[in-house]
Amino acid sequence: MNTAPIVSRVWSFCTTLRDDGVSYGDYLEQLTYLIFLKMADEYGKPPYDRDVGIPAEYGWQSLQAKRGSSLEDHYVGLLRELGSRKGMLGQIFTKAQNKIQEPAKLYRLIDMVDDTDWITNPDHFTLDREQNAFLKHDTFHGHEIVANTRRLCLMNLFLHNIARSTAAC
Repeated sequence: MNTAPIVSRVWSFCTTLRDDGVSYGDYLEQLTYLIFLKMADEYGKPPYDRDVGIPAEYGWQSLQAKRGSSLEDHYVGLLRELGSRKGMLGQIFTKAQNKIQEPAKLYRLIDMVDDTDWITNPDHFTLDREQNAFLKHDTFHGHEIVANTRRLCLMNLFLHNIARSTAAC
């Protein structure tokens, strides 16, 4: 897959946030929340049809349905609610905050993220029960003291359905 268009698109998102006075680290963090929610939504649809554990009232569709201050209020509540969840999902959104000050910019970013299909369909391998358990629980181990790096690791594991019940980073 050629990733250049996706990289270009992400940088255009960053430009939108930078123009709003959001710092580099903050706008990458904000984009990862939105892209994560969009990818989780994509995994919940065919051909994947996975239950990613995000309640519908806090899923991607809920962000698309709102505008203005109700969008901003909903997004803040979404971050807080997902951060209070048990397991890996709660760890991903621990201490998550909305740093996008204008609801119109938040809506524009949601619209831009929605306009891209973030998941490609790679070749799937069939694993037996033992191989699958080994992959999910015994393959990846690590420790990370930088919160945002840990968050990205957890997002990646979560979206690839690896070790969803434990924190492997």
